[in-house]
Amino acid sequence: MADTVMQFTNCNQKEAEEALLKYHGDIYAAADSLMKTPEISGSKHIPKVREIERGLTPEQEELCATGRALMDKLTAVSSAAHSKIRSGQSLAGGVVQEVDQVQASTGVAKQ
Repeated sequence: MADTVMQFTNCNQKEAEEALLKYHGDIYAAADSLMKTPEISGSKHIPKVREIERGLTPEQEELCATGRALMDKLTAVSSAAHSKIRSGQSLAGGVVQEVDQVQASTGVAKQ
């Protein structure tokens, strides 16, 4: 990955690895941080991009990103299952029957 960042930005190995560490392996963010923008006459009027301070430690940021990725995956799975239920297709052949058998053997009534 450092090789890719080096090719994009024409920087050395150390700079590429530091950028990758800073941006948690995101090649695009690392390359973007290393690219130098040319100075033009109007650039002093363009405001810098603000970083939003959320009051989280890097560990908390990483946990939130992991949780967000997991929820995105779960949402995609539940959306697919919901669309199959609405269209009347069977989900995973026999899952409904297995649930009915478990409910019958444990005495748990359907809700």
